[in-house]
Amino acid sequence: MVWRTAYHSLGDLVHSHNSELNGMSLLHLPSGLLMIRIFLFVLFLAVPVSVVAEELKLGLAEFAMLSPHWPCEVVREKEKGLSTLRKAVLWNTFGKETTCLKKDLDDPRTKLLELHLINEPCARNKQCGSYEFLNGISPKEYDDKLKNRDRELVKKLEEYFQEPAQFIAQNLKESTACYVSIGLESNVSSDAALVMKGLLEKHFPRCKVVWNPVNESRWARPIDGTVFELHGAEASIPSPCIANLDGEDISFPDRPSAMGKSIKSGDLNTYFEKHKSCDVTFLWIAEMNGRGGDGPFIDPRDRKTFLTPKLLDDLIEVLQ
Repeated sequence: MVWRTAYHSLGDLVHSHNSELNGMSLLHLPSGLLMIRIFLFVLFLAVPVSVVAEELKLGLAEFAMLSPHWPCEVVREKEKGLSTLRKAVLWNTFGKETTCLKKDLDDPRTKLLELHLINEPCARNKQCGSYEFLNGISPKEYDDKLKNRDRELVKKLEEYFQEPAQFIAQNLKESTACYVSIGLESNVSSDAALVMKGLLEKHFPRCKVVWNPVNESRWARPIDGTVFELHGAEASIPSPCIANLDGEDISFPDRPSAMGKSIKSGDLNTYFEKHKSCDVTFLWIAEMNGRGGDGPFIDPRDRKTFLTPKLLDDLIEVLQ
């Protein structure tokens, strides 16, 4: 939960419970009451000021939303108590079932959508399914062809963009900010990224372009005209930016993480504070990718270990 402080200044302390003060000044309070007021104020100073939810732009990285197995109605039911929705979605990898995403975009509470169009970790890990854009091409070959504007690759990209671009054009409301990424945890160089930036600006004119290199890349630094995104709680991300826990599971008391890399739910305020200047700070847990932990690889289109009602309760409590 994002805790709210009960008092925000000494004035709040002194002027609270006016019926008890009865017009007396602080110095003329009965000694017992005075000591209570002093103790509360000292305690207030000693505790770090919590991040207040209204000052943050939090969202959920529901990467697998386009899977036909995604628990759309369960998620939407649990989100009824939220005043604002911000989502990050991975196109194509888990499927192309856009019904749930369309419902989110029809919802006036949805203020931000980030669409990752190309799954680059699968190429890096040599796990791209036949349906992936990068199936059959190595990261180096992709980078070389992209930065050299290979005619065949550019044509293939433009054909691939047609479906998501049409979906965005037909469903995005004026009140919803749109972001499209050069690639999820991208392997490409900054020269190749600039070529992709131009293609995305052409096909997604209403969306900001996001540069999300894999954290360990030598090119993991901002590119002018893009929003910079890195993943993990400890990443340092200069503005304009997007923060995302992707790959770093949240460990809840009632559901300890089964992944090697995780952050305790009680430590999330530090993550929020670190990235409060970003356009959005996304929460991510393993089940958002259909995973239960660090087990053997399962094809994304065969995954069914998604969000449960209890896990959603834990996540919604953090967002409220």
